[in-house]
Amino acid sequence: MKPEIRGLGIGEKTLSLLRTTYHKTILLETEPPVDETAARRVSFYQRNGFRMLHRFYVQPSYGKNKPEVELKLMYCGEEPDSVQLDRMIGMIKKNVYLVN
Repeated sequence: MKPEIRGLGIGEKTLSLLRTTYHKTILLETEPPVDETAARRVSFYQRNGFRMLHRFYVQPSYGKNKPEVELKLMYCGEEPDSVQLDRMIGMIKKNVYLVN
């Protein structure tokens, strides 16, 4: 996000709108909190009702000769069971990364 629009509440309002519109579990990817920026991002999601899932997850490669990246999954709403989580991850991979 551009620094000049940080702190205006846009992200918080967007997450709130998603929660009130869909009334379902929301799943997102984020970087592991290994540096200050990533830790702040995780804290932002936590302040907005998201909880960390403790499951190994890898973002698919974005192309030839580009590595997969380990990410963390966070959810808001009801914690998905393993079957629901597998289905949700499959939807992310299919619709975001175009992986079948």
